[in-house]
Amino acid sequence: MKVCEQCRARFRGEQWTCPLDGAPLRELPDPLIGRMVAGRYQITSKIGAGGMGTVYRARHEAADRDVAVKFLATELAADPTNRARFLREAKAAGRVNHEHIIDLTDSGETDDGLVFLVMEYLDGLALNAVIAPGPLSPRRAANIALQVARALSRAHDLDVIHRDIKPDNIFLLADRPTDHVKVLDFGLAHMKGELRLTMTGMVFGTPEYMAPEQAQGGPASPSVDLYALGCVLFETLTGRIPFYGNTPDVILQHLRARPPRPSSLVPSIPPALEDLVLKLLEKRPKDRHHDAHHLVEDLKALLDESPGSAASIRAPIESPVVSLEPTQEPSSAASLWRERIAGFRAAVEKHRSVPEAVAAALRKLDELTTALTGHAQSLHEQSRTASTREDDAREARLQIGKALDELGRDESRADRSVQDLDTQIEGMTAQLQALRTQRDARDGERADLSFQIAQLKGRLGSLNAASDVDLTPLRDELSRLDTEVHQLLEALVAGAEPVARFLSEQSLSVEPNSVLDRTVRPAVE
Repeated sequence: MKVCEQCRARFRGEQWTCPLDGAPLRELPDPLIGRMVAGRYQITSKIGAGGMGTVYRARHEAADRDVAVKFLATELAADPTNRARFLREAKAAGRVNHEHIIDLTDSGETDDGLVFLVMEYLDGLALNAVIAPGPLSPRRAANIALQVARALSRAHDLDVIHRDIKPDNIFLLADRPTDHVKVLDFGLAHMKGELRLTMTGMVFGTPEYMAPEQAQGGPASPSVDLYALGCVLFETLTGRIPFYGNTPDVILQHLRARPPRPSSLVPSIPPALEDLVLKLLEKRPKDRHHDAHHLVEDLKALLDESPGSAASIRAPIESPVVSLEPTQEPSSAASLWRERIAGFRAAVEKHRSVPEAVAAALRKLDELTTALTGHAQSLHEQSRTASTREDDAREARLQIGKALDELGRDESRADRSVQDLDTQIEGMTAQLQALRTQRDARDGERADLSFQIAQLKGRLGSLNAASDVDLTPLRDELSRLDTEVHQLLEALVAGAEPVARFLSEQSLSVEPNSVLDRTVRPAVE
């Protein structure tokens, strides 16, 4: 992508001279900055880059809010499997709307092969940066873990397992009076019943936070997220991870070694919180918390027993950004082209004899500008409609999710009660019949709750399916209109060239403040 030094128009291709005014073109440092994606996301700055891709800050023009757009790395996007795995992040996180999970709102591919996800823009720090200076207080660490556990309970209720819980993927917002967590990066998430895109036996995750069964390549269960959260809580309390060494050594320790007691590193850690961490780090999944709801209850009880003031990062966050290269939306581009064409026409009318090709070019420019105006208006209206419907669907998912949370907590308690009673039944004979009666009653309660959850999941599935059916044509239309808008802009540039060439050949003298000078300088996409 190149930009004209004089009129700020942008061009793709090998030319190094502006066809409108003859000024030199220069390459932009980042061609994505200033670009419009999917007809409604204006890329404004670069946030950061990782192994999977690059994240940019963007402006959602229709909704008038900032978003983050994540592009898959070009070398990875060339592989269809990588593209599918990347877009799976949107599918996994997009179905789990929760106040402590980053909101993914859109995904797709551009006409030139860029694969992207759109998510809410967050201002704050990842937990790894917050704990870099040293461990946090027990109460603050427990409060952060509680919010992560709540996020995991919602995800697990919807059969989504994160598989890569670590401090880098736990984000603390800067604009809240107390710590507010957002769980990030569901790129490794696995959905129950989904055809896996990874080879059998392959291990995915971060070794320092990997559950033993996950390190062995076994099937991922919700318990792997609980083990990883135990590693995170250990690090948050002590300032170090449970196991150190190279990757093979760390994995071997996860499989066989007992972690040190956190109080051996920080003596002020309360015994009850230490016991909770060690329970999360048990080697066998059945020895850990029954599920994330169970963990939420234990963390809430600990916090209730140790009242204290809440905390937050409470510091201004300076996000690394790259300055925005100004550009114009299609609607403003149309206005600029109308002014430019008026300037062309005024300059041409000063000549007694105008070639028919130039007159035809001016008429064609009028037609293209009119078409551009209509398409730009349609693009904006369709984008607003799609955004409104997406917001409505998201709100409906949130409401159903809250009901799922309540039922899920009740189901967890009932299921644990059933298991406790099963254990008692195995060791008792005298009261066997009474216990079986209690067990059947609780089992019926569990079945009733499971049925209600299944009904809500069915409603959620219908809602998601209806939402996809409703939004797919709109997204397709947005993509089509976006492509046509860019084609029209390119046609305008091409159509203006003969006019500019004619005026140049006539050795037209243009004063610095002439109409022509004013019409060739504004920047256009």
